[in-house]
Amino acid sequence: MKLVRRKPHSVPYIALVLFSLCMASDCFGLTQESASGLSSSRSQSSAEVVANDERIAELIEQLGHPSYRKRQEAEWSLQQMGISAFEQLLNATRSPEYSIEIANAARYLIRSQKVVWYLDSDSFQVQNYLKDYDRLEPNQRIARIKLLTEHGGNDSILALCRLVRYERTDLLSKAAGVHLLELLSRKQSFETTLMHSIDQALGSCRREAAGWLRQQLVDAEQKQADSLAWKRICEVELDVPMPSDQSLATRQRQLILDLHGSAAKWIERFGNRKTALNVAKLCIRILNESPHRVSEMTLAFLDDWQMPELVIALSKQYQQNFKDDFELGFLLAESYLKIGDKQKAEELALNTSDSINQFSDGVKVLGRMNSLNRANIIASSRKTRAWHLYNRTLFDWAEREYLRGLQDLLPPPDSKNQNNATEENSNTLHQSLEPLDAEIRDALSTFYWEAGRHDEARDILQPLVERLDIPNETPRERVLRQLRLRTIGEDQLLTAYHYYDGLAQLDNEQYAAANAAFLKALSYNDSNPDIVIAMKELAESEQFRTTYEEKFTSMRENLRQEVAKFERNRANAHSRERRNVTADQLAATCNTLAWLLSKCERDTEDAVSLAERAVALAGEEPTYLDTLARCYFSAGRFDEALANQSKAVRLQPSNRLMVAQLEEFLKKAEVAGENQP
Repeated sequence: MKLVRRKPHSVPYIALVLFSLCMASDCFGLTQESASGLSSSRSQSSAEVVANDERIAELIEQLGHPSYRKRQEAEWSLQQMGISAFEQLLNATRSPEYSIEIANAARYLIRSQKVVWYLDSDSFQVQNYLKDYDRLEPNQRIARIKLLTEHGGNDSILALCRLVRYERTDLLSKAAGVHLLELLSRKQSFETTLMHSIDQALGSCRREAAGWLRQQLVDAEQKQADSLAWKRICEVELDVPMPSDQSLATRQRQLILDLHGSAAKWIERFGNRKTALNVAKLCIRILNESPHRVSEMTLAFLDDWQMPELVIALSKQYQQNFKDDFELGFLLAESYLKIGDKQKAEELALNTSDSINQFSDGVKVLGRMNSLNRANIIASSRKTRAWHLYNRTLFDWAEREYLRGLQDLLPPPDSKNQNNATEENSNTLHQSLEPLDAEIRDALSTFYWEAGRHDEARDILQPLVERLDIPNETPRERVLRQLRLRTIGEDQLLTAYHYYDGLAQLDNEQYAAANAAFLKALSYNDSNPDIVIAMKELAESEQFRTTYEEKFTSMRENLRQEVAKFERNRANAHSRERRNVTADQLAATCNTLAWLLSKCERDTEDAVSLAERAVALAGEEPTYLDTLARCYFSAGRFDEALANQSKAVRLQPSNRLMVAQLEEFLKKAEVAGENQP
């Protein structure tokens, strides 16, 4: 291992890389040459270690000597000692036993060094994360720590151990420690060699984060979490005074919360959920009433920690936050749903849904809202919340919000007692709100389509389609109509309407009507593969087979030409921006063609190549993974189909079409397993 000096006449205080190499060489196959830098230190006797520690202590005391020459000699000697002096120098910066002069000199010695944090044996990714680590700001360092955690390899684990032990600040040492706790908690099993390597990497380090990790190693060895020890660890961190600097205080608060979450999940891993909840609940006391912070922690309790009970506890301490924030209200309702109290959950969801009307009534009293604005705000809020509920797979509540949003957009009755609205004003109000009405109907139609409720998907769009058929329409009226549908577009609306109509007719076995509807949809959009895929079912009948084959062949050839065009455009792109644009276009077209081929069970190997190309260009985008899985399935590669479909569903669990496809694959795999001898 070659250390890089980045400051003349200065020895990096982290010769720790050699230490880690030596420690890890037996476990991870590192070369003898790489570890040779510490061969002598490994054989040091305990007496030599004690003598070395005493020598370091003397030199640290000498940093406060009245003689400038003596101070310089001590500083140079400590620089030469490097790693062995680090912890005692760090202690000198904080211990009241040392003078301010000594503390400042020790702090200078630590901060003046430029450190090489990575090893020659580390993977390319880990080296890339750490090569400029010493030049980064604290927030950037935390980001690198997270990347190491996501990488998750053994070299990442040892790198995090190095950060725990030798990071200059306790806060970042603890950040590395809590992320390593989380990483190790996710491991299914603990290899003896890995546990030994971690223990060796931590060595005699007395920093708090090292203590957390040692406790985790003990628990892993005994296969039982010491809940009292973890409670003490969490309580110690809770008692650490908050820094006066707001940014540091925010980081420390996040660290404490992450520690509680990791400790709770670790305790629960061994089956004691009640104790885990009691430990996790301790962190609530450090929260403030900031709406953003309460909302952030509510999501963390629900999604990251999987502890809805903590949301309920939080809501009792911050009742006003949950009352004022509609999103928090639904998250609280979801929490009751997760613990099995469906009645309480439904009651809270209804109350939260009603609360926006009370809020807007209050604003109206203040004179800042007329009936038009009020209807807009209510409906827009319901649309937003419906989308959030949909993404959280709370489909019944999402549907209710969409429908209530449409109800809110209805014009008020022609009554003097209600806003003194005349019939003319009511019509004006209704027409003015059409863009939002169209947006909600468009979202709701997709919602119904994904659920297989095709007749409802069609019917919810029908009022919009009817508004397109206006006899003797003037140019001005046409422009206004187009503006109202600007977020959807007439062709898109008509395509969706006739496509859903075709699916509904297909469900009702009205095949001629279904075929006519699909052809109508294609007349507005002849590049939508789902329409031709739906026609495949009609092709079982001789009456519709020719039409299907013509449409399939035409769409396939058009898409092939598009793929070739975008390949040429990408090859000829002369700037990074243009290359990225053409890459996106190429990926989308490859994905569309792959989906068409795989669903229609044609050219399956070609479909696989196209889908793999789309994923290579665009990354693990859920829609592209979904297509790739279908292509593998059509090609008979069931294991790869399951793996990619599972990943797509994990990334987008609210997409019911993806979930349905995963269920299809699982059933196929189950049947295949039963048929094997």
